[in-house]
Amino acid sequence: MLFSGSLYLLATRSVTNIGFVNYIGPVTPIGGLLLILGWLSLLLAALKSK
Repeated sequence: MLFSGSLYLLATRSVTNIGFVNYIGPVTPIGGLLLILGWLSLLLAALKSK
């Protein structure tokens, strides 16, 4: 949600006219990192269950 949602809001900021969108830019890399960590933990859990 952090990664995809922030990208969506950044891409549509001219249409939505939301004021806090300028502060969402730094959230995108954090959301991307959490997304990668989520996939890695899913992979580790799948490998561990075998």
